[in-house]
Amino acid sequence: MSSAATIARATETASTASWTRLAFGSLLLSLLFGAFFWLPFAHLWGTLPAPTADPLMGAPEQPSWITSLAIAVIFGMPSLVPFALLRRPIPWVTPLAGLALVGVVGLIVLPALVGLATYPCCTSDVLDYVNRQRLWTVYGGNPFEVVPNDHPEDWSYYFALFRDRVFGYGPLWWFIARAFTQFAQTLDQYLIGFKILAAACFAASLGLIWQLSPPARRVQNAVFFAWNPIILIDGVLRLHNDLLTVPLLLLALWLWQRRSATALPTVALGALIKLTVAPLAVLIAVDWLARRQRLRLVIGGVASVLAAVSLYSPFWVGLSTLQPMLVQANRAQWSIGAVLLRLLAPVLGDSANPVVRVVLALGGLGLLVVLLWRVAAESRARGLTTASLAGYGALALLVGLLSTPLAFYSHYLSPVIALAALAADNRVRGLVLALSFGALVNAVLGVDQFMGGPQGDLLDVIGNVVLLAAVMVGLVRFRRPAQVARVLG
Repeated sequence: MSSAATIARATETASTASWTRLAFGSLLLSLLFGAFFWLPFAHLWGTLPAPTADPLMGAPEQPSWITSLAIAVIFGMPSLVPFALLRRPIPWVTPLAGLALVGVVGLIVLPALVGLATYPCCTSDVLDYVNRQRLWTVYGGNPFEVVPNDHPEDWSYYFALFRDRVFGYGPLWWFIARAFTQFAQTLDQYLIGFKILAAACFAASLGLIWQLSPPARRVQNAVFFAWNPIILIDGVLRLHNDLLTVPLLLLALWLWQRRSATALPTVALGALIKLTVAPLAVLIAVDWLARRQRLRLVIGGVASVLAAVSLYSPFWVGLSTLQPMLVQANRAQWSIGAVLLRLLAPVLGDSANPVVRVVLALGGLGLLVVLLWRVAAESRARGLTTASLAGYGALALLVGLLSTPLAFYSHYLSPVIALAALAADNRVRGLVLALSFGALVNAVLGVDQFMGGPQGDLLDVIGNVVLLAAVMVGLVRFRRPAQVARVLG
């Protein structure tokens, strides 16, 4: 058999196996997605809560079990119907066109449209966004200084959770959120603005994934991103701002692919929303150094610094301006750090926190160095592909998320999922799917605590066990040999 025929057969076999894994993973996640709506969302709220109501749940309604089942079935559809049509890889080797393209794209975005049309119940973050935006736009407070307790008279004060703390987000988030909510005066108007923003980010991200993917993988990669329940629940439904970083990271890959120095400042813009996406910039810098593209690195670095200075300058009050971003997610919950604290606190007492942070930082730095070494080696040997850089980027972001904050929540994975959708190595996808499943289980438990589920210390212990199990399953999967589907990258 010729080498070309061997590669073609390996490609078809790998693609078929990849579809099987994707179908299985999507089925598990969609079942969990349905459970998320069926159980905790049995109490929906769609009106401004009364002053005595729980701020997370508001005024509960009691839909019938038929309504809850219908919601579960709607969000389970991506796993039950489309894979019957998309199971075989051969039809997708050639680009889709005409009505076929419209039909497939419509099928892919259908769950997101349902999520966008669903009221963002059972979440506190977006309600906190509303309050913080009003502190800036209505009262003229500096977002990096003002706290909710400074204006308890505002109607949105009721929604603020950390009323004596400044938000730990970068300046670009404030400008983007204001641009989409400037018109708002009521809660519903603010939520509509955030929904429009989420829709724009989702559409841009899906379009970039489609553009960055080889024709034979476009449908598969788009489905991996668009049908992941974390994207659907935490992104387009519950409106967590992690989704804002996704189109910027993908745009950076598109610019890197075209050898543009603007790839680096584009990642910097994402980091100026949430610092957790910064590792991708380090990978790009190492790739340029390995290929001796020093001028490109200097231009990109200077542009990144200028972007940061420009965006921070309206709010700058000294080094304390950076403090909220650096101390974000100090609460220890559902993370490797939380597990280590539970083990070491009885022995080390108050010293356990700094010890855990040092151990995690050293471990994360060691893993990041390994990734950087592999990026440099591959870049010098044969040059990185977009799929390879995306895979390394997903792993680098995961290292940071698991080693830096003391809390690990499902919405943190949004940019990781987008990068994994483009990854050439299917082991990266398997690791991300395992962590997605575990993180979403914890998200369900976190909401369910308000309806009689596990609470307090029991909730934290269960969540830690779930996360560790997901990490172990993902690592066992990752230790297997790389898939031949890499040839598609």
